[in-house]
Amino acid sequence: MAANVQVLLRRSVEAVGRVGEVVRVKPGFARNYLFPYGIAVLPTKENLRLVEKDKAVEAAEEAEKAKLRAEMLVKLAAASVSIEVKSNPEGHLFGSVGAAQVAQGLAAQGFAVEEKHVRMEPVKQLGEYEVVIHLAADAETKIKLWVLDEVTKKASKADPEAEKAAAEKAAAEKAAAEAPKGAKGAKKPAK
Repeated sequence: MAANVQVLLRRSVEAVGRVGEVVRVKPGFARNYLFPYGIAVLPTKENLRLVEKDKAVEAAEEAEKAKLRAEMLVKLAAASVSIEVKSNPEGHLFGSVGAAQVAQGLAAQGFAVEEKHVRMEPVKQLGEYEVVIHLAADAETKIKLWVLDEVTKKASKADPEAEKAAAEKAAAEKAAAEAPKGAKGAKKPAK
């Protein structure tokens, strides 16, 4: 078995290292990926000097990305996602809602959020949930997730208080709609 080789990173690689670091990697990884794509070079004195420029370029790029992430976090904090699914009368889903559906819901609203950015356990019941959106180590926010029944568009059929409140609201709206008709359009009794 071949020993690991030392390489000098010209760009940051997730789970390997940051730009300018000398790291040990498998020979095949270096030979087939890092060297051909210019991501890493051998750690010579000349290459160490050249990597200083790469550090400055990456620092400027990272500052710009951090600024964009901060702007996106402000917009995301006010966002919510509603997902309609099929459920039984008790509010249990036929299946589950996961990170992929939340990412698709955010993408439909214009947010560049990938599935890997969504941190949540699969949801298996109707209701309201908080979902963590993790863009980077220092960029994280929470959004509201509404899991609604596909047919009734209610968050939970099993919540009697919510049903009672909705029924009272509907009755009040109906009464308000009928009240003006009775006052203005009342017929006079026939003689």
